[in-house]
Order: sequence, then C-alpha cells, then structure tokens
Amino acid sequence: MKMREVEKQSLCNKSKQPWFQLFFMIYCMGLIIPTQSWAGEGDCQHFDFRPFYRKADLSWAGHARVTRGQAPLYDASAGDSVTGHLKFNTVLRVNAEQGNRIQVTHFGAANPIGWLEKSQALCRILPLRGKNGIERKIFIRTQATPKGEKQSSIMARQQPAKGDCSSVGTCRELTRFVLQLVFDETDGYLLLGDRYRLEPENSSALLGWVSKDDVYEWPTAYALRPTEAPPKNRRLCAYPTKKDARAGTNCIFVEGGTAWYTMGHRIPILAKERNLYKVAFPAYRGQGTSTGANKARLSSTGFQEKDFSALTEKRYKDVFFLIDGTQSMQPAIDGVLGRRGQEGVVQRIMEKLRTDPELHRGSRFRFGFRIYRDRYARNGNLGEGLPLDSPCAPDENDQQESEQRFLKAIADVKVTDEDDDDYPENLYGGIVQAIGNDMRSCPNHLKLLFVIGDAGYDVNAWGDQAIQQSRLISRLNRRTKTGTEKTLVFFVRTPDFSNRAHDTEKYREAYRLFGAQGKALLTAIGLSEKFFIDEDFSAIPQRVVERLHKYGKVEINEIILDLRNGASFTESVRTMRQKYPDIEPAFWDVLGNSVKNVLKDQYDKRVYDTVTEGYVPVSTDFVEEVWLTATELRDWTHMILAGFDDVLKYREDEIRAKFVETLVNGLQRVIKKPPFQDTRETAREYAQRKGGLPVRENSPLLNYEWEEYMDERKVPSCEISRLATWGYRVKEMLGIIYGGKERPVFKKAEYPNSTCVGLSEKGRNIPWIQDTPRGEPLCPDDKRCRYDHPVLGRTIYWVPQEYLP
Repeated sequence: MKMREVEKQSLCNKSKQPWFQLFFMIYCMGLIIPTQSWAGEGDCQHFDFRPFYRKADLSWAGHARVTRGQAPLYDASAGDSVTGHLKFNTVLRVNAEQGNRIQVTHFGAANPIGWLEKSQALCRILPLRGKNGIERKIFIRTQATPKGEKQSSIMARQQPAKGDCSSVGTCRELTRFVLQLVFDETDGYLLLGDRYRLEPENSSALLGWVSKDDVYEWPTAYALRPTEAPPKNRRLCAYPTKKDARAGTNCIFVEGGTAWYTMGHRIPILAKERNLYKVAFPAYRGQGTSTGANKARLSSTGFQEKDFSALTEKRYKDVFFLIDGTQSMQPAIDGVLGRRGQEGVVQRIMEKLRTDPELHRGSRFRFGFRIYRDRYARNGNLGEGLPLDSPCAPDENDQQESEQRFLKAIADVKVTDEDDDDYPENLYGGIVQAIGNDMRSCPNHLKLLFVIGDAGYDVNAWGDQAIQQSRLISRLNRRTKTGTEKTLVFFVRTPDFSNRAHDTEKYREAYRLFGAQGKALLTAIGLSEKFFIDEDFSAIPQRVVERLHKYGKVEINEIILDLRNGASFTESVRTMRQKYPDIEPAFWDVLGNSVKNVLKDQYDKRVYDTVTEGYVPVSTDFVEEVWLTATELRDWTHMILAGFDDVLKYREDEIRAKFVETLVNGLQRVIKKPPFQDTRETAREYAQRKGGLPVRENSPLLNYEWEEYMDERKVPSCEISRLATWGYRVKEMLGIIYGGKERPVFKKAEYPNSTCVGLSEKGRNIPWIQDTPRGEPLCPDDKRCRYDHPVLGRTIYWVPQEYLP
C-alpha cells in the first residue's frame, strides 16, 4: 500500500471527536491529489526533474529558456570546455540533466548542441507566486525629474547585475507604467516577462533583469476603480503622502466614469493602511522631457494601452495563389498544380512555408486560390477559386482544415479548352478579384499573393472596361483604420512554351508583357524585382522562402514589447536593423505604415510615464475590485459554489453535513492539497494562501475555520443555512459577470435579528439577497464596457468585492 494511503487510513481510524463521522465522510473520500508548487526561484537548478524520468532516461515535454546574455555552452556535464554561447531568451529542449547542467537541443531540432548551467536557464512557464499564493506582479518605478529635463527610465538587462548597455540588444529601456510578471529572482534582481504563460513559440517573452529597487511589487489581487458616477460637487482625489491624504491637501485629480470598464487595468493596491489605500499610478506622461508635477493627474488614459493588433496579427499569413487557367498554360499546368501523385509548385511552396523554421515559428497560415482566364470578366466570373474565409485567429486545427480544403479544391482545376486563346489574359482582373474579394478578410494579416502565369494584360483589348495599373497599386497598398497595409506580391512566370503555341509571335509578346507588367507593378508598390521569379520550377519554392526571410523572420513580438514599454517605433526599428542587417528596408515600412495611425506621436517619440505612489482614502468614491482569471472565476461558479443550491433541500439536522461536504469538496477540487481541515486556517486563508485563489477581503462565506463550520455551539444551523443561501446567490451573480457585459442587480437587506438564535459575530455580516439577481447592461451607451479583458496573454475579470462570496 502506498505511504499516502497508509497515512490517510491511519488518520481515519484514530480520531474520536464528536464531529469525526462527518470528517471521516469528507476526508476519506479520496480527494488527496498531488500538490501544486507555487513559490520558489524559477531557474532550472530549482526545478524537480525526478517525476519526468522513465527508468534512467529523462522524458520531459517542457522547454527551457536562456536567462543570461551570451550564456556559455559546454561540451560536457562537467568541465570548463566552452563550445559556444547562447542568446538571451533562446528556447531549448532538455535531453538530459546531470549535476548543475542540462543537455539541450534547439527547440524544433533533433541533435543536442551541448550542456548549459541550470542556473542560467528557466524551466518554469508560469510566473513565481508569493507567500500569499498570488502571482508576483510589478510596475516599474520611474523617478520624477525637473521640468524640461530628460525623463528617467529603467533598464532591463540580460544579466542580474548593473552593466553596460552600449552593445545592441543587451538592454531594453522601460519608461511606461506597464504590468509585468516575475519569473525568477536572484541577488536582488527580478526576471520579468510580459506573458502569463511562456509558450515556446514566443522567443521574446522575457524582458530582462531589473533591480528590486526599481519596481513597485503589487503583492495582492486587489485594485481600485473610481466610481462611474463621480459626485458633481467635489473632486475625486489621490494624495502624494499619508499626511496630505488625512489633511485633504495637494489633491491629485482622479478621473472617474465608465471609461475604466473599457480597459483591462485598474489602480493597483500595494497595501491597506488603516483607512488609506496605498496605490501606484502613472502621474503624468511626457514625450522625452518632464512637463512638471503640476500636470499630475490619475485618469484611465494613463493606463490605456494602444491597439497593436495590426502588428501582432502579422504572425498570421494569408497565402493566396492567382493562377492563369487559359489554354496556353496547358504544357505547364501539371508542374504548377501537381498531378498523378506528384506535387506541383503550389504544393511545394505551401510545404516550404509551413516547415521553414524561420517562418513557421509562431506563425499560422490560411490558403486560398483563384483561377483567372481570358474573357471571364465580361460575364462577371473569373473562374473557380477558394476565398480566404477561415477564422482570423486560426489554431493548428483551423490551419490543417484550410490546407485540406485547398488541396481538395485545387486538385479539380483544369485549364480551359473552350476559349480562342489570343494569349494576353485577364491578369489585372484576376488581381482585382483576389485583393478586393478573395483576400479581403482579416486585413491585419500579412498578405502573400502568388501570381502564376505566362501572359500579360492587354489594356487596349479591353477598351472602356480596361483596368489601369493605378487601380492595382491602390489595392495592393490599401488604407486601413490603423495605417497602410502592403500585399507582398510574387510574380511567378512559367517556362516559355512558344514552340507549342499556334501563334508564336503573339505568345512571345504576351509572355514578355507578363514580365514587363509584373516588374513595373512591383516597383510601383515598393517591392524589389527579386519578387519576380522566372526560373526552373524546382527552384521556385526555395527562392520564395529566401525572399520571405528578408521580410518574415523578424520576431515582431520584440517590437511590440518595445512599444508597450514606451519606445517609439523608429527607435525600436533602429535596434532591429542592427540585429537583423539582412532584412529588406521595405519590410520596416510595411510594419510602420500598418500602425502609424494608431501610434501617432509614439511613431517617432518615446513615451515616458512618471510612475509614483500615493494614497487614496477608503470611501464610496472608489470601488475595490478583485483580479480573477477566467479559470479562477469558473472555479468559483462551476466547482466551489456549484452544489449550494442542493444544500438548501436538506432537513435542518442534515444541512450542516451537506454544506461542509459541498464547501470542502469544492475547495479541494481546486486546491487539492493539503486538506482544509488540517490547516487551522479560515477558508479564506486556505483558498488564497494554499490555492492562489483571489478572494474577498471580508468574506461572509469563507471567514470561518473548519471547527467553526462543524460546531453547533459556535455556528448554529440557521447560520449555516444563511451561508448556503449566500453561496447560492453569489454563484448566480458570478454567472452574470462571467458573460462580461452585464452587472448583477438585486435587493440586499439585513436579516431580522430574531430569526436565528445564537448567531455568531461573523454571521451578522452575511448579506440577505431577497430575490434572484438579474443582469443589466454594464454601460447602456457604450458596448466596449466589459468585466473581462485580455491582459498578459490571458482573460482576466475585474470583479467588485461585493459580488464575491
């Protein structure tokens, strides 16, 4: 018998206390599940590899991440022979571990590259948690500077030490009030990341090391939101010192209103000191030099982040093939589309894009095609095709489905044998159709258009219906709300088959026209003539990838990380150009133009936030809210509070046992171990400290210890009934909040004193919800208002404390 089972059985046989039968029923139900590890340093030296061994071999599906710049790589598990160095943030597979080192492989590769010190790699994918079970979060602490002088900043370095930042890419300047997470700590330095979960595809998720002296740690899940209906006869204020807060002097104006519901951030509570909240916030913002403290204010605009979706969505690549399907293509069509089990140019380009390590990393693809012919435009049909209509944020399954649909549809394409081929084809009409209709969805994606044919467009032959090149240019460099999006166009000319043409001269002229028009169009939209590919079919896929390496191998998340932390776009690009010297200059224009309207001044000027701490008096002018992830909110509604409606169906002499069983089972399904009844803590302390579950500060439901729930003398049955009713009503309220757009509305009152004899002091705080909560729009006039928002790569809810149990 396993030791854990022996311990459990022994415990279940030895207790003789009066409430033991109920304890036995709950504790011995087999709810003991392996514990979660919350706190502790994050490097691989502190990671327990033992559970991942199969006999003598390590079999760990996770990944490690290099946490030092130029980390030495050794040839063995011991010794000083260095074979190379690894860059900060490099993602690795771990093949073996021995002593203080791990044997590593580049992520996605097969062969080991050497041994790395465990202390210089991160083996965790989630942030560190504090002693209270809450993930560790920080804001940078920039200092106020005299008016007119350069504003201060914090440097995130690739080593946990002060050091020189003159080398390219060794430091990242932080100047904005941006929430960051802590993944490791050593020697007074914190390793910061901007994502809750470090996925291996994101090779820029870590910012670097900062001194603990340069940050405000946010040790709670609590924050403030100014009331949405500020008083008309006075101002809402925060204060620079406790003395000012108590005297009401030196008010920093606080802006209330519903705008706070449209964003994912609140005013973080660093501590609560009697009747004051200690908070941190961006007091004012500048563009390089200080504007003076008299401009200080606390408003939602100081917390807002710009919409960088036009950049983040560049990881999604729309690949569209526009193919000449006229009779002149007959000799080449098998080589283009593939036949009789042989892949053509189209399939080989697809495969190369999907598997190339530089392009595949973090990317997702959508595939489509259109066949263009000679006279089809006159009757409104350019031929068969498959528009890009799959989801704009495709996952792996969506991508596979897109590929399968594409391959099935294109297998049925044949060249026409019905038109009298005069050789110039409807090339321009095909481009208009592809850009204006087939590729129109998901405008922020990186658009790749492959035009495959052998004949150009005869403007004279179309007369009044002719499409001018200027129309194509405006479509290929299309304006959006955020800026200008450029389509990357590849012209692929098939081999010259003039020896098979019925009119050799006309064929050659059309063939020449395809080249002249393709190159002219590339020049007009700012692309190199190298995007015109005119060579053997076997070489084309590799040429395509070589061109895209000049555009697609940059880790765009690095630029977004810079922008989120205050850098201007031009400043970030200067660094990126030094890091990636072989990238086409036009690529930076593609990115910059796509977000120019969103960035505004930040396009070429760094943003500086002066971050300060202050004090806010406890009052109804500010609502205290709790940060809950979507998972944590589901834990409350679907697990902890799920059975409280059934509790009320039992007899009075049964209700205590059912209530405690429901509460303990729910808590232990989420928290797992240790059992609540062993901790001598209140349920609130247990849920937060052991389970990392944010809870209400003065929880009516959870402010009891195990023995209080169990003892009739301390908590009478009528009080247990009120607790069960409260838990059931809270479940209904949180269900409304989980929808995101509605607030719970209900009537709250105090229970009559005479209806529960022996009520404890804690029981007097149980609210009485007199009816079923109903939902009403959070902001009737603003559909952007929500409780849930994306923050640090996950969905979080800001839940007012009054709605928590």
